[in-house]
Amino acid sequence: MKSVAVILLATLAAVIALCAPARAQEVEISTSAKGDEEAEIIRKEFRQGCSLFLSVDQPQSIPIFTSVIDRLEAAGMARPLSAEEGAILEQSMEYCGRAYYNNADKDHAAGMFTRLISLNPDYVIKREEASTKLIRFYDDLIAKLTGILSILSTPPGAAVAIDGGETGRQSPCRLRLLVGTHSLELGRHGYRVDPTDVEIKAGETSAVNISMERIYASCRFVTVPDGVEVWVDGEKMGETAPLPGTGNQDASADGGDSEGGGAGPSGAEEGELLVPEFTVGIHRIFYRKECFIDHEAELDVPEPGDFVAGRVVMAPSVGAVTIDSAERGAYVYIDGTEKGQTPLMVEGLCTGQHEVFVKKGREQESLTVVIERGKVEALSVDLKPAATYIGPPADAPILPAIRERFDGIAMDAFSSLEALAIAGI
Repeated sequence: MKSVAVILLATLAAVIALCAPARAQEVEISTSAKGDEEAEIIRKEFRQGCSLFLSVDQPQSIPIFTSVIDRLEAAGMARPLSAEEGAILEQSMEYCGRAYYNNADKDHAAGMFTRLISLNPDYVIKREEASTKLIRFYDDLIAKLTGILSILSTPPGAAVAIDGGETGRQSPCRLRLLVGTHSLELGRHGYRVDPTDVEIKAGETSAVNISMERIYASCRFVTVPDGVEVWVDGEKMGETAPLPGTGNQDASADGGDSEGGGAGPSGAEEGELLVPEFTVGIHRIFYRKECFIDHEAELDVPEPGDFVAGRVVMAPSVGAVTIDSAERGAYVYIDGTEKGQTPLMVEGLCTGQHEVFVKKGREQESLTVVIERGKVEALSVDLKPAATYIGPPADAPILPAIRERFDGIAMDAFSSLEALAIAGI
């Protein structure tokens, strides 16, 4: 009876495990479908508004564009709008403002264009479609509501943020901003600069030239091969990424091979990792990659600046194993990957422990091998008959439906095995 209880519990656990992901997926699909439905309503209304805007019934496009604007502004309060949604919002505001203007309602046109300019001060209406009077009307609003900020920095290439928001621009650059006081912040790895308040006046250009203080050094690490973990003072900085061979220019770390560039041993590609913020002083560098010998070095950073660590060529840490069996032609799997048939030599295995599975027909054997660097391990495998899955006893007091369900779950769960022995049944 104890075995029967175990079977029933296993069956119930498997059924719960199978059903739970399905319910979670249904919730995700439902949420996604709701968002897709709202997005399609917005697209449909926008297309309808554009069609009316280009017709003799242009004024009728105003309430439709207003609906699109209201929907997207409400969505924007809850989450960032997508690029498509942002474009639809701006175009809806432009067409709605133009429809108001063409209908001799300049007050509402000015209100809608003001909302558009507040959303995106750089927005330019489609001048090839608009009348000269409308373009002048819009440009007058731009001049009243915005000014230009000219930004220079030493050094250049600093990321520009306005009022805490990234602009996607780098110095030097010119930005159109709404009239008023704004917080300007420049950012560049290794440099420090305090936020600056700038005053924007209507129709005028304000200029700033900011000198940034270098407080950190940067270091570029080059390894062969790529994909090497780089640790600095016990903290992982990242992994070197593939890079076309460019050769090393300036070695600052000891213990590396700093000659040549491009591909390394056996055609291995160089990798590079840029660590942008290093404090002045001596640092311990540790390089690590599976199947390679760990490498340690020392990096001396005398002052804030840009440094290149020595080009490190990692030494492989691999060995080999020979596998034979009395029954020749047995299939060999190492760590789950088929390698061939006995007799067999497998080279290039990473040092450490590996799981070996040998199988021929209904005979098989599993064992563990430990690979040492530069050595060849020899395995002689004695294949044994596999166990057999017999299922619950025929006379066990189990309903036929439960027995059939159990057998199905058990065989699916252990489909990768040809046999399974259940002890105590």
